[in-house]
Parts: sequence; C-alpha cells; structure tokens
Amino acid sequence: LEEELGRSSYHASANVDLHVYTQRLENECRDLRCQITIRDNEKIELNEIIADFEAQIKQARDRQEEWREACSELEILLATETETRQCLEVQLKETNLRHKENENQIYHLQKDLDEIILAKQEIAKSNYILVQNAESLREQRR
Repeated sequence: LEEELGRSSYHASANVDLHVYTQRLENECRDLRCQITIRDNEKIELNEIIADFEAQIKQARDRQEEWREACSELEILLATETETRQCLEVQLKETNLRHKENENQIYHLQKDLDEIILAKQEIAKSNYILVQNAESLREQRR
C-alpha cells in the first residue's frame, strides 16, 4: 500500500506538474494569440499608412510632372518671347535709323526752304525796286 501510495503520490505530483505546465502553455498560447492579433492590427494600420504614402507619392509625382510640363511650356514661351524681342530690337534700330535719316532730310529741306524764302524775299525786293524804277522811268518819260 505504501508503495502504491508512493506511486500514486508520484503520479499525482506529476499530474499536477503536467497540469501546471499545460496551464502555463495555454496561457502563453493565449498571450501569443493576443500578440498575433495586435500585430495583425498593427500590420493593417501600417498597410493603410503605406497605401496613404503611396497615394501621396503618386500625387507628388503627378504634380511634379505638371510642373515639368508647365516649366517646359514656359521655356518655349521664353524662347519665343526672346526671339520676338530680338526681332523688335532689330526693327527698333531700323526705325531709329530711318528716323535719323528723316530728321536729316527735314533739316536739309528746312534749310532749302529758308534759302528759297530768302531768295523770294530778295526777288520781291528786286521786283519792288524794279517797279519803283519802272514808275520812276514812266514819270521821267512823261
């Protein structure tokens, strides 16, 4: 009986140890499942954050492409405006040159006009003198 009691005690003790060990494993398993659930939730949140970041990156790339296109258009416009400006500068130089030529012609024409006016005045004076002389001769003739 004592032997059986000893064996029963030993088996009971082993059973208790096994039960404690099983309980501990079940608790650890439950903790691990809880940790897995938490990690799965974190994974879902991180995937959502990654999706948001990817959407933001796509938007940033789209904006970057829009800015590139706008910049390209501005460069083309600048080149066109520069070419137009150069053409206008050439036209302005030509116009200024023609303006100087016109001013020079006006100056010479004014000078010629002044000479003509002086000549006209001299002719008028000479005509007046001739008329006076003619009248004087007529008077003398009478």
